[in-house]
Amino acid sequence: MKDCGLRGNQVEISVEKKTISPDGWNHPPMETNLLVMGVG
Repeated sequence: MKDCGLRGNQVEISVEKKTISPDGWNHPPMETNLLVMGVG
């Protein structure tokens, strides 16, 4: 984004993480969803 002429205060990045595991699941999450959005 810097190459496009945007400064740090003109950029917003958000990250959302959701994990899915059945009840009683004692292993790492069955599924992990990541949503990364950058707006400038």
